[in-house]
Amino acid sequence: MSNFHLTALLPIQKEFPHYLPNRNFLPFNEKPMYQYMIEKLLKFDQFESIVINTDSEEVKEYCKWNGKLRVIDRPKHLIGEDVKSDQITAYTLEKISGEHFIEIQSFNPLVTHFTIESFIKTYIDYLVPGEYYDSLFSMQRYEWRNFDIDKMEMNDAFPFSIIENGILHGFNRKTFLKNRKKIGKMATLYDVKEIENTLLDSETNYELVKLVFDNQDKFPAIFHSGV
Repeated sequence: MSNFHLTALLPIQKEFPHYLPNRNFLPFNEKPMYQYMIEKLLKFDQFESIVINTDSEEVKEYCKWNGKLRVIDRPKHLIGEDVKSDQITAYTLEKISGEHFIEIQSFNPLVTHFTIESFIKTYIDYLVPGEYYDSLFSMQRYEWRNFDIDKMEMNDAFPFSIIENGILHGFNRKTFLKNRKKIGKMATLYDVKEIENTLLDSETNYELVKLVFDNQDKFPAIFHSGV
């Protein structure tokens, strides 16, 4: 572990016209959203560097202030809503060194310090040894009672679904190159609380995250370590 180095990856695209326009640049906690997310990651000593893949000149200029931040200029063919995140990750890995990576989305501002720190610890404890798992991803568990429309009655069973929420991914270079994706064949999961999953994909959710952030004292079980 003495030679272990962990790199954070934070993709930041300039515009999202089909979701919430310019969501990475909307005001949050008195600063643009992308600044808030970058500063969140800078609080973790576990990250040797934080790599920002972006097409935004504003973001590139901002990142000059801290030597821990490295910018990868996103080419035009990787800009757009139809580009898969694994394509962006593959391009980033071609430009940097390192073996171990934690990637986080730039538009889930309510994910807590505790969650990220615990996710990092899980990666170090269970994936770095390389004995069982090859990747780690965050998810949300949904459990509900379904109405059986054929029988016209409630189904008493409580099936559950696991949704990959895209917030956090942990993987090594070998796994990614083998599968060309962040989630490998022997992945393990990390549960993220529902409210932390709130995604900036609508004006409603944008107002919701601001409201929750300003009243996080009302959710001590979730925000005990701050966001």
